[in-house]
Amino acid sequence: MNASEWWTNVITSTFKSLTPETLPKGMVLELLQLFSSSDGYVLYPDVPAFFEAIRIHKERTSHSADLLLGILTNSDDRVVSILESFGLQVNPWRYGTKKVGIAHANPKICDDIDFVALSYDVGFEKPHRRIFDATREMAESRFEVSHCIHVGDDLEKDYQGAEAAGWKGFLLDREDIHASECIERLRSLTQVLPYLDVSSR
Repeated sequence: MNASEWWTNVITSTFKSLTPETLPKGMVLELLQLFSSSDGYVLYPDVPAFFEAIRIHKERTSHSADLLLGILTNSDDRVVSILESFGLQVNPWRYGTKKVGIAHANPKICDDIDFVALSYDVGFEKPHRRIFDATREMAESRFEVSHCIHVGDDLEKDYQGAEAAGWKGFLLDREDIHASECIERLRSLTQVLPYLDVSSR
């Protein structure tokens, strides 16, 4: 079952529990299309600032491989098209494929996201250690990895999963929901930049 079929079942069963009426023709497809691009989402203000800082860092270091930025997610393969619809350059390198490079028409353009590790491809979801190990293996196929950092907004799946796998975990807690927890928390994505040796200016 692919992502579209799975979400079609979810949408249909959800509405079926709320109303006995049949869904309007084309509604499911419209919802799928809406949430397959930037039209269905709003970026937090710190996200563009984070990627701008990463771009500047890569340009200053001549795109050297001292930093790999990847997406490690339990989401489906639509995540790539969603990120691209926000104007981000996403390298097509995914878990299970050989490293791929993009020949940009403009050599000054670099990838905002160097690779994507989907739980669907790996066969394990966060917080399982295997998905973190698989992601590290991807990075190690490119260069010697000194440390791995993971930022996510789910205490169990992201922070605890990363820590259990030997990564440095940060919980992105914009609303201070976990203020009482003795853990590494970030209120903004840009707050992780110093840990990446990336300037926010």
